[in-house]
Amino acid sequence: MSDIAEAKGKLPLPALMHRLGLGAHAKKSAHCPFHDDGRKSFSIYKNGKKEWRFKCFAGCGEGDEITFLEKHDGMSNKEATKLFLELAGVNGSTPSASKTRSTSTLDWRACVEAFTTKHIERLAEWRGYSREFCSWLKSSALVGVFNGYIAFPIHDGTGKVVAGHYREKDGDWKRYPIGFKTRPIIIGELLPGEPIHIFESQWDAFAFMDKSGERTGIIITLGSENGKLVARLIPAGTTVYAWKQNDELKNGKRAGDTWLKEVAAHAGTKVLWPKTPEQFKDLNDWTRAGASADDLFTTMMNAEVIRERYKSWSDALNESVVTSSELRQLRLTPRRKLLGDWFCEGDLGFIFAFRGVGKTWLALAIAQALSTGSKLGDWQAHAPVKVLYVDGEMPPDLMRDRCAGLAAINVDLRAMWSETTT
Repeated sequence: MSDIAEAKGKLPLPALMHRLGLGAHAKKSAHCPFHDDGRKSFSIYKNGKKEWRFKCFAGCGEGDEITFLEKHDGMSNKEATKLFLELAGVNGSTPSASKTRSTSTLDWRACVEAFTTKHIERLAEWRGYSREFCSWLKSSALVGVFNGYIAFPIHDGTGKVVAGHYREKDGDWKRYPIGFKTRPIIIGELLPGEPIHIFESQWDAFAFMDKSGERTGIIITLGSENGKLVARLIPAGTTVYAWKQNDELKNGKRAGDTWLKEVAAHAGTKVLWPKTPEQFKDLNDWTRAGASADDLFTTMMNAEVIRERYKSWSDALNESVVTSSELRQLRLTPRRKLLGDWFCEGDLGFIFAFRGVGKTWLALAIAQALSTGSKLGDWQAHAPVKVLYVDGEMPPDLMRDRCAGLAAINVDLRAMWSETTT
């Protein structure tokens, strides 16, 4: 029996959820613990192999005990597997209630005080930051030491430090206490109308802050999978600069590209992408190679627009409404005439007549004249234009016969029917 199979036998999904304080969700039908759920879209069940599984039918995901820990704690699969084995007391581990959120606390002030002058010097040398900036991080309680590892604070909605994000020797990132969901690190205030800079990593954010002198309007999502966490954080009317990393291509995708799309989808305002030169893996890599404040500013000025600022319905409506006096003075571009003097660009009309008198023939003849720039009766088409003829009634074979009868055969006349043939 594998270690994972043994762990699942000792700590199945319902028991794991109770350990995490989520026993109320360990049901066949329950509110999802991963989103604001008003429909009971979450379920746990045994599959055909008698293995426990969870699924959110609203789209949060599905999987086993390890997948649940990944989503709940924002961990990698490797981290979640290690934690699950520890929680289950498998492979030499001793089960401990201190692994759950309910019985653990973090003394962040003690962590900050443990960050000594030596740590400041090591951080500055390691990441290429100035010592002054590293000292500022400590004085602002934005860096500390937890169990001998460098750590950063995770705050709740009120600004209170509720957990620490720390890096182990093997490079894996963990959180303490276990059980707190990933929250972005916010530095300074997020003010309406002021620019906001968003980063995947604290290293990139600190590199930007050190070089630019900026000390506010910073969001760090703590990972490329957390772009959506910016939702509801950003005030209206601001401009977001999303500093994507140049990740390697894996399985046809780049993690940074997904992160940028999620930031743009959830920011609710204008999003710009200042591009780190491709030869550098990220912003911190670039600054360590010598990038200056001017280089960063130039990159910002040349940033690519990923999403334009959202307009509310009321704002869009107000911009579209003019008074009769304003209308009199408004400069209007003359509409292009398409057929005769009566059919112009932007027109919308209906052909009405009794059945069988030729409505379809007339519509098709108009399409033919427009697409060829020819004449229909006394109506001359002013120039050939592309036409899409949409038919929801005639079978394709009969329409083909009518097109042939009108010689309506050219590349600018395209047709679409409710029925298709192959």
